Amino acid sequence: MRVLDVKAKATQGLAALFRARDSLVKQRTQTANSIRGLLAEFGVLVPKGMQNLVKIRQRVDDAATELPASLLDAVFALFDVMSQLNEQIDVLTQRLEQQVAMSAEARHLMEVPGIGPITAFAILAFAGDLKGFKNGREFSAWLGLTPKEHSTGGRHQTGAITKMGQRDLRHLLVSGAMALIRQRAMKKDKGQLGWMDQKLRDKPKKVVAVANRMARVAWAMIVKEQRYDATICCIN
Repeated sequence: MRVLDVKAKATQGLAALFRARDSLVKQRTQTANSIRGLLAEFGVLVPKGMQNLVKIRQRVDDAATELPASLLDAVFALFDVMSQLNEQIDVLTQRLEQQVAMSAEARHLMEVPGIGPITAFAILAFAGDLKGFKNGREFSAWLGLTPKEHSTGGRHQTGAITKMGQRDLRHLLVSGAMALIRQRAMKKDKGQLGWMDQKLRDKPKKVVAVANRMARVAWAMIVKEQRYDATICCIN
């Protein structure tokens, strides 16, 4: 078991900023689901996705004569809560992007396909000094991105990732990897097959170890002070 070094107060402050934003996002999702549930009981169905809620209020206004006034009071109150949450999330997101813009390491990490400003910010906030890890494999294991071993009797077999690590950062890397895989899979003209294309042919999407490689690439870039090189990483 490996224990991280003690983090500086500034680093802990960055982590607090991220967790506060993440908490508000979860509250917004919960509020959106509540709106969907209340409207569904009266036959007003809302597709999944935050973008669909932007249009639903107009639909509620159009159907106001057919819906009970008590329902409208409840739904409009939840819409007001969502509006307040959106404002608070935007403020924290802007603050987070400012922190990323001031960090050269974060800007370099964003060069890696699948790593955006939120993920780059989270790597610096939660992982701290990446030089504390011996190699990229150790960093990936700390995130819980390494597969479980089910080997016995000379037979080597691995399962799903352990998920025994930093949950927030692991979730961001997996989400970025899946988005990257979907984007790559939708390309009709792939040209010369790279590492990811070969994995997509051989294995289901969800077992492609793209997130693992993204973490190891991020470690190498920070520790070795290198820029992202697509010809070496073969992620894109």
